[in-house]
Amino acid sequence: MTRRLSIAVNIVLVGFLAWYFLIHKDMRAYCERRFNPQEEFLQDTYYRASVASYAALNPLVKDAVPVFAGDSLVEQFPVGELLPGSKAINRGIGFDTSRGVLLRLDGNINNLAISKFFLLIGHNDIKYRSAPEAARNIMLIFSKVKAREKYFISVPPTADPAHDRLIRELNGILLAASKEKGFRYIDLYSDFLDDGGKMKADLFYDGVHLTVEGYRVLARGLEESLGPVANPSQP
Repeated sequence: MTRRLSIAVNIVLVGFLAWYFLIHKDMRAYCERRFNPQEEFLQDTYYRASVASYAALNPLVKDAVPVFAGDSLVEQFPVGELLPGSKAINRGIGFDTSRGVLLRLDGNINNLAISKFFLLIGHNDIKYRSAPEAARNIMLIFSKVKAREKYFISVPPTADPAHDRLIRELNGILLAASKEKGFRYIDLYSDFLDDGGKMKADLFYDGVHLTVEGYRVLARGLEESLGPVANPSQP
């Protein structure tokens, strides 16, 4: 009798939960968010304004220039101050993912004369897709971007161990694929770690984003690709 009662209670509970989600929570929307998440930020006012601004500014750039693209790690990179003389153009947008870069590739990047293309993306991708899926998107970007010299900058470490494991997986896939896929891999991941393998505290201000000193490390790592225009040693 007790077992039958328990089964009946479970059936009622499952039925109630199904009714609750279907009527009050919109089961379809819930399932899409849970099992097939989409980049909601693509409709964010700030993101759309940034895309529109870059599209409007690009026709004003007449010369062939190095172009940086990616998420907030790129958007906050002070290329004018740390890469003086490079004439580098920053086309990073906070929250962006590989999918976002693909969607805005023609309007924000390919309508520039690109001397060298630098991509740093993937940190936010981990929220939406697996490391192999993100890597495929990134390789698709490289196949579509109109530049002879193409570089992927390794995604820096993060304070979240689970997230960092996926970042290392993504970096590893892209390192292995770089020669075959026609882009160069700039391996700077370990430059942000101390001798014990821990993140250098003075290079990060929240466990993800870089301080100015962190960007100096990044700029130094680009010297071989950009040449003497990089001057990260200035205080």
